[in-house]
Amino acid sequence: MATAGATQGLHLTASVMFDKSTPVFVEDPTYFIAIKILREDLGMNIIPVPTDGDGIIPEALETAIKVNSMGGSETKTPFKGMVYLMTTFSNPRGISTSPERCRRLVHLARKYDMLLFTEDVYNLLSYTGTCPPPRLMFYDDKNDDDFKGNVLSNGTFSKILAPGMRLGWIEAPERILNLVAKCNTSWSGGCFNHYTSRLMTTALKQGMLTKHLHKIRSIYARRMNMLYDLLCEDFPVPIVCEKPKGGFFLWAELPSSLDSKLLLQIGIEKHGVNFIIGSSTSPTESYKNCIRLSISFCDDQKLKRGVQKLKDAVREYQTIWGQDK
Repeated sequence: MATAGATQGLHLTASVMFDKSTPVFVEDPTYFIAIKILREDLGMNIIPVPTDGDGIIPEALETAIKVNSMGGSETKTPFKGMVYLMTTFSNPRGISTSPERCRRLVHLARKYDMLLFTEDVYNLLSYTGTCPPPRLMFYDDKNDDDFKGNVLSNGTFSKILAPGMRLGWIEAPERILNLVAKCNTSWSGGCFNHYTSRLMTTALKQGMLTKHLHKIRSIYARRMNMLYDLLCEDFPVPIVCEKPKGGFFLWAELPSSLDSKLLLQIGIEKHGVNFIIGSSTSPTESYKNCIRLSISFCDDQKLKRGVQKLKDAVREYQTIWGQDK
């Protein structure tokens, strides 16, 4: 079904399918605005789950599910809780979850009646020249004996065409779509973006989006490679980062003594450079020494200037706070 973008898809699903008491398990770290939507706007019970270089840790998720109450949502949906995920080129870390772990997540969702809400907003932005990793929905195979339909894919044209279009889609098994497509909110409007939906239908039929994707993948791949190379060249302090294979974001870990919030303040006030601090992406306010950098709005020259300004801000941070702050 069509939505008015991924943000509206998340809000619609969470508000229609679940109560405030429903546990929502989220990766730590995750998309910082999703935390605010679920916790502040909807007042839901957010439960952070640790991650590693392969995404959310299944064993930690299972433990969290067992510990937390499953009451409050059974009268509205067949699901006892929701897991908010990005398994392909995630925000903020830019990583993708392995097939083995994806299968494990689907197994847990079936076992404990969880809805796996996956933000599939960057999966088409792959820079390796090969097919991107499959969406989590791929592993919720209808041919499995224990298939129920536990995965919802939340997509958007904002990242692959234009944010201002406010057009996205929800792809899910029938038992999930029946709940969101036939709710009163959907019934009232009939469709969340009539006019733009028709325009996009024509663009898809004419192959315009395919050509556009080929162009922007090349541009974004060049920017991502450039950003990674610039960060690896004469950075003032030790930095740990991996080159993302897709998406918009590069996650950088700085020395544990460095406070990225103080660094951001120096960057904005003294050097005109901005970034997302790690603690804002964490429900537990962890990752204080990490930063998220984005390539989406920067041309090559702006990217070069931005990295240089970041390096200058780090040097000034060292001058003010020394190595121990």
